[in-house]
This record gives sequence, structure tokens and C-alpha cells, in this order.
Amino acid sequence: IADTGGMTPADIAGAITKDAVRIAFFDGRRKVSQRDIDRALMEQVMGMENPVEEMEESQRRVLAYHEAGHAVAQYYVMPDQKIVRATIVRLSTGSQGHVMPVDTVDQHIEPVMRYVYDIVVSLAGRSAEKILTGEIYNSVGGDYRNVQYNLWRLAVTGYFGPRMAMRYSGFLGTENQLAAMGADDTLEKFWMRMEEFTERLLRRHWKEVTALAEELLQRNTLNGREVVDIIEANQDPDALREDEIIPRTLASIRAQT
Repeated sequence: IADTGGMTPADIAGAITKDAVRIAFFDGRRKVSQRDIDRALMEQVMGMENPVEEMEESQRRVLAYHEAGHAVAQYYVMPDQKIVRATIVRLSTGSQGHVMPVDTVDQHIEPVMRYVYDIVVSLAGRSAEKILTGEIYNSVGGDYRNVQYNLWRLAVTGYFGPRMAMRYSGFLGTENQLAAMGADDTLEKFWMRMEEFTERLLRRHWKEVTALAEELLQRNTLNGREVVDIIEANQDPDALREDEIIPRTLASIRAQT
């Protein structure tokens, strides 16, 4: 149930009784497995798998580390969500890969700090690429849009104070609004600070990122339990020491910004 947030009973029934059966049938099997059901549920939310067979191996590796970076950041800074799956298979929606989390409880009201942690998760893909290769790739379109959206949500909910809340209270997405955000030094400094936090987090947990990425390269798709098991099996006790990388309170993160 926790893996099907936002899906209707009809969506779930269709995934189990139709899509999972189709997946098993075309794989030459007479029985449906849990992995078939997981894949069918993913199709309902994210689209059907449309793998790129000719993707060069070095590009697959960058993609695997990108998604592993998202997953490890998600595990550490968004514990109120559950990772459902991670994949490096292209989907019919155009996504080259993704990590899918779901809320463990319905969020009717949200703490504003959740937007900060969502920014960290969004930045973690490119941070992992940079740590791995020393280069940056054009892989952050959706990630950066999510960063922009969360910066806007932080501004209008008063995170940076009432003046900025009034300045950005219009709709996100208009050219004027985005241009104004892009010219704001406070938001730029905050973004850069979040990039620093994110890179430090991944460097501390790089063993886990590496193990997860290498498993994705072998298997393409992992369910949430498999992702968590790989992360926890590769944790370094020194990486779990108490000093904070990502500030956990509004006051501490404001102070460092």
C-alpha cells in the first residue's frame, strides 16, 4: 500500500491483473512475480520501459551514479519518505532513469524544511556525477526545475523573510518571476550553499553511492527494499558520526546561509 501513493484502486487493479500479467507473458513465464507487479505499478506512474540498447557504457555509468546519488541523499535527508524503486532504464515519458519515493503518511501540511531537503535530493544527481568524473552533464533539467520550484516555495512561505515572500508571491513559471528569482543574490547564495552541503554528504557516503550504482549497472532496476539493503550493508561507521552536514533546523541553516 505504501508504494501506491496517489494511485486509485482501479490503477492498482489494472497493474496487477493486466500489466503484470502482460509483463510475465512476454517474458515467457506462466506465473506473475512480485517484481512484475512492481514494474507494472511503475508503469502506471512513470510510463513503460523503453530502454536505450546502444547507450555507451561510460554514459550508463554516469547515469547509474546520478541515480545512486539521488537515492543516497533521499535515504539520509528524507526519512519520512520511502524509496519505492531506482532505475536506469529509459521510460516512455522521456526520463532516462529515476528514483521514486513516496510519503509514508499523507502530507496535509508540510514543514518548510522539507523543501530544503528536497533541494538537496534534487542536487545529488549532478553532485555524484561531478565526484565520479570531475565533469558536469546535461542531465539536470528536471532536477533543476525542482530546485527552482522549491526555492520559490521557500520564498513565498516566508523562509527568507516577509519582504521576499511578498516579492515572489506571484505564480512560478512566468518569465518575469523567473527572471526576478535569477537576479536575486540571496537565492543564488542559498543554491550554492546547498550544492556544497550535498557534495559533502555524498563524499561522506561515497561507498554507499558506489555500491548502489554498480548494482544498478548490473540489474538496471532495484526495488526500494533492495536499495535500502545495499545502502545499509555498505555504511561506514565513521560516516555516521553525529556532526551535521545538512543542518536539521531552520535556525541552523539560515545561520550558515
